[in-house]
Amino acid sequence: MTRYSLDTNICIGFLNGDPSIVAALQALEPEDAVVCSIVRAELYFRARSSARVERNIKSLSSFLAPLQSADFDEESAIE
Repeated sequence: MTRYSLDTNICIGFLNGDPSIVAALQALEPEDAVVCSIVRAELYFRARSSARVERNIKSLSSFLAPLQSADFDEESAIE
């Protein structure tokens, strides 16, 4: 099974409705995509810094809910 680690730009592209990103992610099963803790932090930071905080956090939480989370520590950086 191939697993994909989604970066911040891909997640934002999906949330903003980029057609190619939406199509690619919808073709995956939720268990095939992982969002690391750093990306989650970046996404929540951006949502909290936006003009529509409540709406964006709700949308972000819904997007992230089915996706697996991966811790990113020093060992992860080395590998």
